[in-house]
Parts: sequence; C-alpha cells; structure tokens
Amino acid sequence: MEGYRKKLKLKLITDCILLVLLIVVIIFYFVLFNKNPIDDFSKGFQFGVIIGMFGFTVFGLGSVLWQMRNPEYAKKIYVKRTDDREIMITHKTMTLSGTILIYVMFVGMFVALYFSMEVFY
Repeated sequence: MEGYRKKLKLKLITDCILLVLLIVVIIFYFVLFNKNPIDDFSKGFQFGVIIGMFGFTVFGLGSVLWQMRNPEYAKKIYVKRTDDREIMITHKTMTLSGTILIYVMFVGMFVALYFSMEVFY
C-alpha cells in the first residue's frame, strides 16, 4: 500500500504539470491560434479536444486528491487495481503502444487541419 501512495503522489505531480501545460495551451489558443485562417469547424474541433483533455486532467486530479484524503477509498481502489483479473484485462486491451497511438493521432489531426480537410477526415 505504501508503494501505491508513492504512485498517487507521482500522479498528483504529473497531473498538476499537465494542468499547467493545458492552461498555457488554452491561453495560446485564444491569443495566437484564434487568428489562423482555418475554418470554424477546425477551430471548434481543436478547442473541444483541448477542453476535453483539460476536463479529463481535472477529473484525474480530483480522484487522486480524494484518494489521498480518504484512506478507506484509496484502499478500495488499490485492491481493485491490484486484482489479477483486472490487470490482465487492462494489459490485453490497452498497452503502452495504444496510449502512444492515441496521442499521435491527436497531434496528427491538429496538423492535418492546417493542410486539408480531406486529410483530416
């Protein structure tokens, strides 16, 4: 359980860093990218992805803070995450390459919006 507390602290730090980066991205979106010559659909798509990632990070940060303040809830989550069946299912469905692929696809969609809508779709 002590190792799990260390993982929670590390996740807290990474979520805070990601939250700050996303706030910077949102500021840059409104200051710099709002003047780009792309259409409204593309701007809306970009903004939606950014806000979605922001909400996901805030939710994760709230979950970590809740676990740090409530030891019985943290223990329940720890038991669930260390269950062998859950671990096997997670490893089978989502490996590291799957996670990397999701982020590469998001970056690719953002880049494709500036070249052509056909490439984006």
